[in-house]
Amino acid sequence: MAQTPTTKLQLAALESIMTQLAAYREVVVPGDSIVARHEDARIMVPNLPVPMSERDAATELNKVADALETYNVVSRTYTYRPGDGAVATEVVLKRVFGAALGKKTWFSDPQKIVVETALGVSKSVPWGNLQLPITFGADAVLVIGNDISAMYGNVLQLRCKALKSAEPQVEALFDMIATELHNHSIYRGQAVTAFETPTFMDLTNVSEANVVYAEHTARRLDLRLWSRIRLADALAEYGDGGKKIVWLHGDFGTGKSETALLLAKLATEYGWTFIFVPAGTGSWEYALQMLRLYGPRVVLFMEDAETLVKGDPEGVSKFLDQLDGVDAKAMRNTLILFTTNYIEQVQKAATRPGRADSIIRLGNLDRAGTERLAFLELGFALAESVDYDEVYAAMGGAVLEEGGMPKRDEHDRIVFKPEAELTPAFMRQAFNTAKLVAVVAGGGTPAPIDTAAILDGITDLQEQLLIHKTGPEPQKPPTLERSLSAALTPMVHSVVMERLMAYSGEVYQMAHDAADNVVENRINQAQIIKVSNGETWARVVTE
Repeated sequence: MAQTPTTKLQLAALESIMTQLAAYREVVVPGDSIVARHEDARIMVPNLPVPMSERDAATELNKVADALETYNVVSRTYTYRPGDGAVATEVVLKRVFGAALGKKTWFSDPQKIVVETALGVSKSVPWGNLQLPITFGADAVLVIGNDISAMYGNVLQLRCKALKSAEPQVEALFDMIATELHNHSIYRGQAVTAFETPTFMDLTNVSEANVVYAEHTARRLDLRLWSRIRLADALAEYGDGGKKIVWLHGDFGTGKSETALLLAKLATEYGWTFIFVPAGTGSWEYALQMLRLYGPRVVLFMEDAETLVKGDPEGVSKFLDQLDGVDAKAMRNTLILFTTNYIEQVQKAATRPGRADSIIRLGNLDRAGTERLAFLELGFALAESVDYDEVYAAMGGAVLEEGGMPKRDEHDRIVFKPEAELTPAFMRQAFNTAKLVAVVAGGGTPAPIDTAAILDGITDLQEQLLIHKTGPEPQKPPTLERSLSAALTPMVHSVVMERLMAYSGEVYQMAHDAADNVVENRINQAQIIKVSNGETWARVVTE
Protein backbone atom coordinates (compact mmCIF):
# COMPACT_ATOMS: atom_id res chain seq x y z
CA MET A 1 0.00 0.00 0.00
CA ALA A 2 1.50 3.32 -1.07
CA GLN A 3 2.19 5.90 1.63
CA THR A 4 0.43 9.25 1.36
CA PRO A 5 2.52 12.46 1.38
CA THR A 6 1.20 13.29 4.88
CA THR A 7 2.39 9.96 6.23
CA LYS A 8 5.82 10.50 4.68
CA LEU A 9 6.07 13.94 6.31
CA GLN A 10 5.07 12.52 9.68
CA LEU A 11 7.64 9.73 9.37
CA ALA A 12 10.31 12.24 8.37
CA ALA A 13 9.46 14.42 11.38
CA LEU A 14 9.51 11.38 13.65
CA GLU A 15 12.91 10.33 12.36
CA SER A 16 14.33 13.83 12.93
CA ILE A 17 12.93 14.10 16.45
CA MET A 18 14.03 10.60 17.44
CA THR A 19 17.53 11.25 16.16
CA GLN A 20 17.88 14.46 18.21
CA LEU A 21 16.47 12.93 21.35
CA ALA A 22 18.51 9.76 21.04
CA ALA A 23 21.65 11.89 21.15
CA TYR A 24 20.84 12.75 24.77
CA ARG A 25 19.87 9.26 25.91
CA GLU A 26 20.84 5.79 24.64
CA VAL A 27 17.48 4.47 23.47
CA VAL A 28 16.35 1.96 20.92
CA VAL A 29 13.80 3.54 18.59
CA PRO A 30 10.85 3.14 18.87
CA GLY A 31 11.42 1.63 22.31
CA ASP A 32 11.63 -1.80 23.92
CA SER A 33 10.06 -4.32 21.54
CA ILE A 34 10.02 -8.06 20.85
CA VAL A 35 10.28 -7.26 17.15
CA ALA A 36 13.66 -7.63 15.38
CA ARG A 37 13.64 -6.28 11.83
CA HIS A 38 15.91 -7.65 9.12
CA GLU A 39 16.53 -7.29 5.39
CA ASP A 40 14.26 -10.16 4.31
CA ALA A 41 10.68 -10.64 3.16
CA ARG A 42 10.10 -13.50 5.59
CA ILE A 43 8.52 -13.17 9.04
CA MET A 44 10.60 -14.97 11.66
CA VAL A 45 9.00 -16.35 14.85
CA PRO A 46 10.62 -17.93 17.94
CA ASN A 47 11.33 -21.66 17.95
CA LEU A 48 11.96 -21.90 21.69
CA PRO A 49 10.82 -23.10 24.13
CA VAL A 50 8.36 -24.55 21.60
CA PRO A 51 7.75 -23.54 18.00
CA MET A 52 5.37 -20.54 17.85
CA SER A 53 2.53 -20.71 15.37
CA GLU A 54 1.72 -17.88 13.01
CA ARG A 55 -1.53 -17.23 14.89
CA ASP A 56 0.27 -17.05 18.26
CA ALA A 57 2.88 -14.73 16.74
CA ALA A 58 0.14 -12.46 15.41
CA THR A 59 -1.52 -12.43 18.84
CA GLU A 60 1.72 -11.39 20.56
CA LEU A 61 2.42 -8.69 17.99
CA ASN A 62 -1.08 -7.29 18.45
CA LYS A 63 -0.50 -7.16 22.22
CA VAL A 64 2.72 -5.22 21.70
CA ALA A 65 1.08 -2.89 19.19
CA ASP A 66 -1.85 -2.25 21.55
CA ALA A 67 0.51 -1.52 24.46
CA LEU A 68 2.58 0.89 22.41
CA GLU A 69 -0.55 2.74 21.32
CA THR A 70 -1.79 3.35 24.88
CA TYR A 71 -1.02 6.61 26.71
CA ASN A 72 1.23 6.81 29.74
CA VAL A 73 1.98 9.76 32.01
CA VAL A 74 5.64 10.36 32.82
CA SER A 75 6.67 13.04 35.33
CA ARG A 76 9.90 14.47 36.67
CA THR A 77 10.65 17.00 39.40
CA TYR A 78 13.69 19.25 39.07
CA THR A 79 15.54 20.93 41.93
CA TYR A 80 15.27 24.36 40.33
CA ARG A 81 12.84 27.21 40.87
CA PRO A 82 9.78 26.97 38.56
CA GLY A 83 10.62 30.15 36.60
CA ASP A 84 14.14 28.88 35.99
CA GLY A 85 12.71 25.58 34.73
CA ALA A 86 10.08 27.20 32.50
CA VAL A 87 12.77 29.21 30.69
CA ALA A 88 14.93 26.10 30.17
CA THR A 89 11.93 24.06 28.95
CA GLU A 90 11.07 26.65 26.31
CA VAL A 91 14.68 26.73 25.10
CA VAL A 92 14.79 22.94 24.68
CA LEU A 93 11.38 22.69 23.01
CA LYS A 94 12.33 25.35 20.47
CA ARG A 95 15.66 23.67 19.82
CA VAL A 96 14.12 20.23 19.23
CA PHE A 97 10.70 21.00 17.74
CA GLY A 98 11.16 24.53 16.44
CA ALA A 99 8.43 25.97 18.69
CA ALA A 100 6.97 25.85 22.21
CA LEU A 101 3.23 26.26 21.81
CA GLY A 102 0.62 26.36 24.52
CA LYS A 103 -2.42 24.11 24.28
CA LYS A 104 -5.97 25.36 24.64
CA THR A 105 -8.20 23.39 27.01
CA TRP A 106 -11.92 23.43 27.78
CA PHE A 107 -11.17 25.67 30.74
CA SER A 108 -8.52 28.12 29.55
CA ASP A 109 -6.49 29.50 26.70
CA PRO A 110 -2.77 28.74 26.46
CA GLN A 111 -0.95 30.20 29.47
CA LYS A 112 2.24 32.19 29.81
CA ILE A 113 4.16 33.61 32.76
CA VAL A 114 6.68 36.44 32.90
CA VAL A 115 10.06 35.49 34.32
CA GLU A 116 12.85 37.93 35.17
CA THR A 117 15.93 36.39 33.53
CA ALA A 118 18.45 39.13 34.37
CA LEU A 119 18.44 42.57 35.96
CA GLY A 120 15.81 44.60 34.09
CA VAL A 121 15.20 41.79 31.58
CA SER A 122 11.99 39.75 31.58
CA LYS A 123 10.76 36.99 29.30
CA SER A 124 7.29 35.60 28.64
CA VAL A 125 7.43 31.79 28.59
CA PRO A 126 4.83 29.01 28.24
CA TRP A 127 3.21 27.56 31.34
CA GLY A 128 0.65 24.84 31.91
CA ASN A 129 -0.37 22.64 28.95
CA LEU A 130 1.90 22.59 25.87
CA GLN A 131 1.49 20.89 22.52
CA LEU A 132 3.75 18.06 21.39
CA PRO A 133 4.28 16.81 17.82
CA ILE A 134 1.82 14.24 16.48
CA THR A 135 4.52 11.58 16.73
CA PHE A 136 4.01 11.60 20.51
CA GLY A 137 0.30 10.89 20.01
CA ALA A 138 -2.69 12.88 18.89
CA ASP A 139 -3.64 13.58 22.53
CA ALA A 140 -0.08 14.08 23.80
CA VAL A 141 0.51 17.02 26.13
CA LEU A 142 3.43 18.38 28.18
CA VAL A 143 2.44 20.13 31.42
CA ILE A 144 4.83 22.67 32.98
CA GLY A 145 3.98 23.15 36.64
CA ASN A 146 5.41 23.21 40.13
CA ASP A 147 5.70 21.03 43.19
CA ILE A 148 6.31 21.92 46.84
CA SER A 149 9.28 20.11 48.35
CA ALA A 150 9.88 20.03 52.10
CA MET A 151 13.61 20.53 51.48
CA TYR A 152 13.72 22.72 48.37
CA GLY A 153 10.44 24.65 48.50
CA ASN A 154 8.75 25.61 45.23
CA VAL A 155 10.36 23.67 42.36
CA LEU A 156 9.71 22.76 38.72
CA GLN A 157 7.66 19.69 37.83
CA LEU A 158 7.05 18.40 34.29
CA ARG A 159 4.36 15.87 33.39
CA CYS A 160 3.97 14.39 29.95
CA LYS A 161 1.08 12.36 28.60
CA ALA A 162 2.27 10.50 25.50
CA LEU A 163 2.09 7.16 23.70
CA LYS A 164 3.97 4.39 25.47
CA SER A 165 6.00 3.95 22.31
CA ALA A 166 7.31 7.51 22.76
CA GLU A 167 8.23 7.08 26.43
CA PRO A 168 11.99 6.78 25.76
CA GLN A 169 11.85 10.02 23.80
CA VAL A 170 9.95 11.74 26.64
CA GLU A 171 12.68 10.70 29.06
CA ALA A 172 15.30 11.94 26.59
CA LEU A 173 13.45 15.27 26.38
CA PHE A 174 13.44 15.51 30.19
CA ASP A 175 17.17 14.79 30.18
CA MET A 176 17.79 17.63 27.73
CA ILE A 177 15.91 20.04 29.99
CA ALA A 178 17.99 18.88 32.98
CA THR A 179 21.16 19.52 30.98
CA GLU A 180 19.95 22.97 29.94
CA LEU A 181 19.21 23.86 33.57
CA HIS A 182 22.59 22.62 34.73
CA ASN A 183 24.47 24.59 32.08
CA HIS A 184 22.32 27.71 31.74
CA SER A 185 20.27 28.25 34.90
CA ILE A 186 19.17 31.88 35.11
CA TYR A 187 20.02 31.99 38.84
CA ARG A 188 23.18 29.94 39.23
CA GLY A 189 26.26 32.15 39.17
CA GLN A 190 24.18 35.31 39.68
CA ALA A 191 23.51 37.66 42.60
CA VAL A 192 19.89 37.24 43.72
CA THR A 193 17.66 37.96 46.70
CA ALA A 194 16.29 35.30 49.04
CA PHE A 195 12.63 35.56 48.03
CA GLU A 196 10.42 32.71 46.83
CA THR A 197 10.76 34.22 43.37
CA PRO A 198 14.33 35.58 43.42
CA THR A 199 15.12 39.04 42.04
CA PHE A 200 18.47 40.12 40.61
CA MET A 201 20.75 42.54 42.41
CA ASP A 202 22.04 45.66 40.67
CA LEU A 203 25.85 45.47 40.63
CA THR A 204 26.30 47.89 37.73
CA ASN A 205 28.25 50.56 39.57
CA VAL A 206 29.91 48.35 42.16
CA SER A 207 33.69 48.70 42.13
CA GLU A 208 36.41 47.86 44.62
CA ALA A 209 37.93 51.24 43.83
CA ASN A 210 34.89 53.00 45.30
CA VAL A 211 35.08 51.41 48.75
CA VAL A 212 37.68 52.32 51.38
CA TYR A 213 38.57 50.36 54.51
CA ALA A 214 41.08 50.91 57.28
CA GLU A 215 44.28 49.02 56.41
CA HIS A 216 43.89 46.35 59.11
CA THR A 217 40.24 45.79 58.11
CA ALA A 218 41.15 45.47 54.43
CA ARG A 219 43.73 42.77 55.27
CA ARG A 220 41.21 40.72 57.23
CA LEU A 221 38.54 41.00 54.54
CA ASP A 222 41.02 39.85 51.92
CA LEU A 223 42.07 36.88 54.04
CA ARG A 224 38.63 35.76 55.14
CA LEU A 225 36.37 36.77 52.22
CA TRP A 226 37.95 37.76 48.91
CA SER A 227 40.58 35.00 49.00
CA ARG A 228 37.94 32.37 49.76
CA ILE A 229 36.49 33.03 46.33
CA ARG A 230 39.60 33.87 44.31
CA LEU A 231 41.61 30.92 45.66
CA ALA A 232 38.79 28.41 46.21
CA ASP A 233 40.41 25.62 44.18
CA ALA A 234 43.80 26.00 45.86
CA LEU A 235 42.18 25.99 49.30
CA ALA A 236 40.18 22.88 48.39
CA GLU A 237 43.43 21.07 47.59
CA TYR A 238 44.46 21.72 51.19
CA GLY A 239 41.16 20.27 52.37
CA ASP A 240 39.82 23.70 53.25
CA GLY A 241 36.97 23.95 50.78
CA GLY A 242 33.97 23.41 53.02
CA LYS A 243 31.47 25.72 54.69
CA LYS A 244 32.83 28.91 56.29
CA ILE A 245 30.82 31.17 58.59
CA VAL A 246 31.87 34.79 59.14
CA TRP A 247 30.35 37.54 61.27
CA LEU A 248 30.65 41.18 60.20
CA HIS A 249 29.81 43.74 62.86
CA GLY A 250 30.14 47.45 63.34
CA ASP A 251 28.25 50.67 63.85
CA PHE A 252 25.82 52.10 61.32
CA GLY A 253 27.64 53.52 58.31
CA THR A 254 30.85 51.49 58.58
CA GLY A 255 30.46 49.67 55.26
CA LYS A 256 28.54 46.45 55.81
CA SER A 257 26.20 47.04 52.85
CA GLU A 258 29.11 48.06 50.60
CA THR A 259 30.92 44.87 51.61
CA ALA A 260 27.89 42.83 50.57
CA LEU A 261 27.89 44.44 47.12
CA LEU A 262 31.63 43.96 46.65
CA LEU A 263 31.35 40.33 47.64
CA ALA A 264 28.40 39.84 45.27
CA LYS A 265 30.40 41.34 42.40
CA LEU A 266 33.42 39.15 43.08
CA ALA A 267 31.30 36.03 43.53
CA THR A 268 29.56 36.39 40.17
CA GLU A 269 32.84 37.14 38.42
CA TYR A 270 34.11 33.75 39.61
CA GLY A 271 30.89 31.88 38.81
CA TRP A 272 29.58 31.69 42.39
CA THR A 273 25.94 32.26 43.30
CA PHE A 274 25.34 35.13 45.72
CA ILE A 275 22.15 34.89 47.82
CA PHE A 276 21.26 38.09 49.67
CA VAL A 277 18.88 38.06 52.64
CA PRO A 278 17.78 41.72 53.05
CA ALA A 279 17.18 43.04 56.56
CA GLY A 280 13.54 42.84 57.57
CA THR A 281 12.20 41.53 54.25
CA GLY A 282 14.38 38.54 53.37
CA SER A 283 13.66 34.98 54.40
CA TRP A 284 16.13 32.56 55.94
CA GLU A 285 13.86 29.70 54.82
CA TYR A 286 14.08 30.76 51.17
CA ALA A 287 17.82 31.40 51.51
CA LEU A 288 18.37 27.88 52.81
CA GLN A 289 16.27 26.47 49.96
CA MET A 290 18.30 28.43 47.40
CA LEU A 291 21.52 27.20 49.00
CA ARG A 292 20.37 23.60 48.56
CA LEU A 293 19.15 24.24 45.02
CA TYR A 294 22.11 26.18 43.60
CA GLY A 295 25.11 25.01 45.65
CA PRO A 296 28.01 24.41 45.72
CA ARG A 297 29.96 27.67 45.31
CA VAL A 298 27.47 29.89 47.09
CA VAL A 299 27.78 33.03 49.20
CA LEU A 300 24.83 33.47 51.55
CA PHE A 301 24.77 37.00 52.98
CA MET A 302 22.34 37.62 55.84
CA GLU A 303 22.01 41.35 56.53
CA ASP A 304 21.26 42.53 60.09
CA ALA A 305 20.71 39.05 61.49
CA GLU A 306 18.93 40.44 64.55
CA THR A 307 16.03 41.68 62.37
CA LEU A 308 15.45 38.21 60.93
CA VAL A 309 15.41 36.19 64.13
CA LYS A 310 12.42 38.27 65.34
CA GLY A 311 13.81 38.84 68.79
CA ASP A 312 14.52 35.16 69.45
CA PRO A 313 17.91 35.14 71.26
CA GLU A 314 18.56 31.61 70.00
CA GLY A 315 17.43 32.39 66.46
CA VAL A 316 20.88 32.48 64.85
CA SER A 317 21.89 29.26 66.58
CA LYS A 318 18.78 27.63 65.15
CA PHE A 319 19.82 28.81 61.67
CA LEU A 320 23.25 27.26 62.17
CA ASP A 321 21.66 23.99 63.31
CA GLN A 322 19.73 23.90 60.05
CA LEU A 323 22.93 24.40 58.08
CA ASP A 324 24.32 21.25 59.66
CA GLY A 325 21.55 19.33 57.92
CA VAL A 326 22.37 20.55 54.41
CA ASP A 327 23.92 17.97 52.10
CA ALA A 328 27.72 18.18 52.29
CA LYS A 329 28.01 18.29 48.49
CA ALA A 330 25.89 21.47 48.33
CA MET A 331 28.02 23.06 51.07
CA ARG A 332 31.35 22.75 49.24
CA ASN A 333 32.95 26.17 48.81
CA THR A 334 30.13 27.88 50.69
CA LEU A 335 30.62 31.19 52.47
CA ILE A 336 27.93 32.27 54.93
CA LEU A 337 27.97 35.77 56.40
CA PHE A 338 25.89 37.32 59.15
CA THR A 339 26.01 41.07 59.78
CA THR A 340 24.88 42.81 62.94
CA ASN A 341 25.10 46.16 64.68
CA TYR A 342 24.82 44.40 68.04
CA ILE A 343 27.45 41.67 68.20
CA GLU A 344 27.33 41.77 72.00
CA GLN A 345 23.73 40.52 71.89
CA VAL A 346 24.46 37.50 69.73
CA GLN A 347 24.28 34.26 71.69
CA LYS A 348 27.73 32.85 72.53
CA ALA A 349 26.87 29.50 70.98
CA ALA A 350 26.68 31.19 67.56
CA THR A 351 30.15 32.74 67.77
CA ARG A 352 32.23 29.97 69.35
CA PRO A 353 34.95 28.20 67.33
CA GLY A 354 33.37 25.50 65.23
CA ARG A 355 30.28 27.65 64.74
CA ALA A 356 32.00 30.78 63.48
CA ASP A 357 35.26 30.76 61.52
CA SER A 358 35.89 34.47 61.90
CA ILE A 359 34.44 37.64 63.42
CA ILE A 360 35.42 40.84 61.62
CA ARG A 361 34.74 44.29 62.96
CA LEU A 362 34.10 46.90 60.27
CA GLY A 363 35.32 49.95 62.11
CA ASN A 364 36.02 53.55 61.16
CA LEU A 365 38.86 54.62 58.89
CA ASP A 366 42.48 55.14 59.84
CA ARG A 367 44.63 58.07 58.76
CA ALA A 368 45.55 56.56 55.37
CA GLY A 369 41.97 55.49 54.71
CA THR A 370 40.68 58.99 55.40
CA GLU A 371 43.02 60.44 52.79
CA ARG A 372 41.98 57.80 50.23
CA LEU A 373 38.29 58.51 50.90
CA ALA A 374 38.86 62.27 50.47
CA PHE A 375 40.40 61.73 47.04
CA LEU A 376 37.68 59.24 46.11
CA GLU A 377 34.94 61.74 46.97
CA LEU A 378 36.60 64.98 45.84
CA GLY A 379 39.17 63.88 43.27
CA PHE A 380 41.11 66.55 41.46
CA ALA A 381 39.00 69.30 43.03
CA LEU A 382 41.24 68.92 46.10
CA ALA A 383 43.83 71.61 46.66
CA GLU A 384 47.40 70.33 46.84
CA SER A 385 47.81 72.12 50.15
CA VAL A 386 45.27 70.00 52.07
CA ASP A 387 46.66 69.01 55.47
CA TYR A 388 45.30 65.49 55.95
CA ASP A 389 46.79 65.22 59.43
CA GLU A 390 44.62 68.15 60.50
CA VAL A 391 41.60 66.73 58.68
CA TYR A 392 42.00 63.34 60.37
CA ALA A 393 42.43 65.00 63.78
CA ALA A 394 39.22 67.00 63.22
CA MET A 395 37.39 63.77 62.46
CA GLY A 396 38.28 62.45 65.90
CA GLY A 397 41.43 60.68 64.86
CA ALA A 398 43.87 62.42 67.23
CA VAL A 399 44.85 61.44 70.73
CA LEU A 400 43.90 64.45 72.88
CA GLU A 401 45.71 66.12 75.74
CA GLU A 402 43.84 66.94 78.94
CA GLY A 403 43.02 70.40 77.59
CA GLY A 404 41.47 68.92 74.47
CA MET A 405 44.33 69.75 72.12
CA PRO A 406 45.84 67.05 69.87
CA LYS A 407 48.78 65.30 71.48
CA ARG A 408 52.10 65.59 69.61
CA ASP A 409 55.21 63.41 69.61
CA GLU A 410 58.85 64.51 69.94
CA HIS A 411 58.89 65.48 66.26
CA ASP A 412 55.82 67.70 66.74
CA ARG A 413 53.64 65.31 64.76
CA ILE A 414 50.06 64.65 65.84
CA VAL A 415 49.65 61.31 67.63
CA PHE A 416 46.85 59.44 65.90
CA LYS A 417 44.32 56.90 67.08
CA PRO A 418 44.02 53.64 65.09
CA GLU A 419 40.59 54.86 63.93
CA ALA A 420 38.75 58.16 63.63
CA GLU A 421 35.60 58.77 65.64
CA LEU A 422 33.55 59.62 62.56
CA THR A 423 32.15 56.67 60.60
CA PRO A 424 32.91 56.47 56.87
CA ALA A 425 29.32 57.55 56.19
CA PHE A 426 29.80 60.77 58.17
CA MET A 427 33.17 61.35 56.51
CA ARG A 428 31.57 61.13 53.08
CA GLN A 429 28.96 63.65 54.15
CA ALA A 430 31.64 66.04 55.44
CA PHE A 431 33.56 65.81 52.14
CA ASN A 432 30.39 66.43 50.14
CA THR A 433 29.58 69.45 52.32
CA ALA A 434 33.09 70.75 51.57
CA LYS A 435 32.10 70.89 47.88
CA LEU A 436 29.21 73.18 48.78
CA VAL A 437 31.50 75.34 50.95
CA ALA A 438 33.98 75.72 48.08
CA VAL A 439 31.30 76.67 45.54
CA VAL A 440 29.75 79.25 47.92
CA ALA A 441 33.19 80.66 48.72
CA GLY A 442 33.91 81.03 45.01
CA GLY A 443 30.66 82.89 44.39
CA GLY A 444 29.34 80.12 42.19
CA THR A 445 32.65 79.26 40.61
CA PRO A 446 34.06 76.03 42.13
CA ALA A 447 37.28 76.82 43.96
CA PRO A 448 39.91 74.24 44.97
CA ILE A 449 38.76 72.41 48.09
CA ASP A 450 41.29 73.19 50.79
CA THR A 451 41.73 72.23 54.42
CA ALA A 452 39.46 75.05 55.62
CA ALA A 453 36.59 73.92 53.37
CA ILE A 454 36.85 70.34 54.67
CA LEU A 455 36.99 71.55 58.28
CA ASP A 456 33.88 73.65 57.62
CA GLY A 457 32.20 70.52 56.31
CA ILE A 458 33.09 68.65 59.52
CA THR A 459 31.86 71.55 61.69
CA ASP A 460 28.55 71.54 59.82
CA LEU A 461 27.99 67.94 60.98
CA GLN A 462 28.33 68.60 64.70
CA GLU A 463 24.63 68.97 65.52
CA GLN A 464 23.75 65.90 63.47
CA LEU A 465 26.55 63.97 65.16
CA LEU A 466 25.29 64.91 68.60
CA ILE A 467 21.73 63.81 67.82
CA HIS A 468 23.04 60.59 66.29
CA LYS A 469 25.11 59.75 69.37
CA THR A 470 22.45 60.62 71.95
CA GLY A 471 19.37 59.36 70.11
CA PRO A 472 17.66 56.10 71.12
CA GLU A 473 18.65 52.84 69.48
CA PRO A 474 16.21 51.43 66.91
CA GLN A 475 13.46 49.47 68.60
CA LYS A 476 14.15 45.77 68.41
CA PRO A 477 11.39 43.49 67.11
CA PRO A 478 9.22 41.88 69.80
CA THR A 479 9.79 38.26 70.68
CA LEU A 480 7.28 35.63 69.67
CA GLU A 481 6.25 35.18 73.29
CA ARG A 482 5.57 38.91 73.75
CA SER A 483 3.57 39.06 70.52
CA LEU A 484 1.43 36.12 71.63
CA SER A 485 1.01 37.63 75.07
CA ALA A 486 -0.20 40.94 73.65
CA ALA A 487 -2.75 39.11 71.49
CA LEU A 488 -3.97 36.57 74.03
CA THR A 489 -3.84 38.43 77.35
CA PRO A 490 -7.13 40.38 77.00
CA MET A 491 -8.97 37.28 75.83
CA VAL A 492 -7.59 35.01 78.55
CA HIS A 493 -8.20 37.61 81.25
CA SER A 494 -11.81 38.09 80.15
CA VAL A 495 -12.53 34.34 80.05
CA VAL A 496 -10.94 33.69 83.45
CA MET A 497 -12.83 36.53 85.12
CA GLU A 498 -16.10 35.30 83.68
CA ARG A 499 -15.49 31.78 84.96
CA LEU A 500 -14.53 33.08 88.40
CA MET A 501 -18.11 34.10 89.04
CA ALA A 502 -19.05 30.44 89.62
CA TYR A 503 -16.46 29.81 92.34
CA SER A 504 -15.46 31.19 95.67
CA GLY A 505 -12.86 30.88 98.38
CA GLU A 506 -9.44 29.40 97.62
CA VAL A 507 -10.20 28.46 94.01
CA TYR A 508 -11.44 31.98 93.32
CA GLN A 509 -8.34 33.58 94.80
CA MET A 510 -5.98 31.23 92.92
CA ALA A 511 -7.58 31.88 89.55
CA HIS A 512 -7.91 35.62 90.26
CA ASP A 513 -4.17 35.86 90.96
CA ALA A 514 -3.38 33.91 87.79
CA ALA A 515 -5.55 36.25 85.73
CA ASP A 516 -3.80 39.31 87.17
CA ASN A 517 -0.42 37.79 86.41
CA VAL A 518 -1.42 37.24 82.79
CA VAL A 519 -2.10 40.95 82.43
CA GLU A 520 1.34 41.93 83.73
CA ASN A 521 3.51 39.10 82.41
CA ARG A 522 3.88 37.18 79.17
CA ILE A 523 2.25 33.79 78.79
CA ASN A 524 4.75 30.99 79.28
CA GLN A 525 2.65 27.85 79.44
CA ALA A 526 -0.85 26.60 80.24
CA GLN A 527 -1.49 24.06 82.99
CA ILE A 528 -4.72 22.11 83.44
CA ILE A 529 -6.18 22.17 86.97
CA LYS A 530 -9.34 20.70 88.50
CA VAL A 531 -11.80 22.67 90.58
CA SER A 532 -14.06 21.36 93.33
CA ASN A 533 -16.89 20.08 91.15
CA GLY A 534 -14.55 18.00 88.94
CA GLU A 535 -14.64 20.40 85.99
CA THR A 536 -11.26 21.04 84.31
CA TRP A 537 -10.03 24.27 82.80
CA ALA A 538 -6.74 25.97 82.00
CA ARG A 539 -4.87 27.99 84.55
CA VAL A 540 -2.22 30.28 83.07
CA VAL A 541 1.18 29.91 84.70
CA THR A 542 3.56 32.82 84.30
CA GLU A 543 7.32 33.09 84.57
